[in-house]
Amino acid sequence: MSGLAGGLPGVDAVGLAAGAAGAAAAGGAAGAGGLTPLDVAAFAAELAVYAAAGWWAWHLPLRRRRTRPRRRPVPARLLLACAAVAALAVLWGRFAAPTADRPLHGAARVVFEVCWFGAGAAAALHTYVRRGRSV
Repeated sequence: MSGLAGGLPGVDAVGLAAGAAGAAAAGGAAGAGGLTPLDVAAFAAELAVYAAAGWWAWHLPLRRRRTRPRRRPVPARLLLACAAVAALAVLWGRFAAPTADRPLHGAARVVFEVCWFGAGAAAALHTYVRRGRSV
């Protein structure tokens, strides 16, 4: 067994290839994978939000002071960064992913995405400005 499905029980590579070919023949949107460039760009934007949230949480100071704040120990910084990314991933998976438990539609979906991507942009901007750079 080799290839993509080698380690999955009950799945073989021939079955995967046949399934993808069948989906494309049945009217798949953009070939065998069904991905459009817009899907890829949306996924890249989602990953950018996760990266910004992790970066923001990693750079949180120990406490606020007028002098230069001390840094948290590495395990605490790592835990905060992972928690920030996990919280955003749970929200996205619950409400906005294609296989979401409770998918949002219409205006609620737009508001959710604006807030979600806005949180990523705010995290990146806050970390960038706080580190002494100006916008």
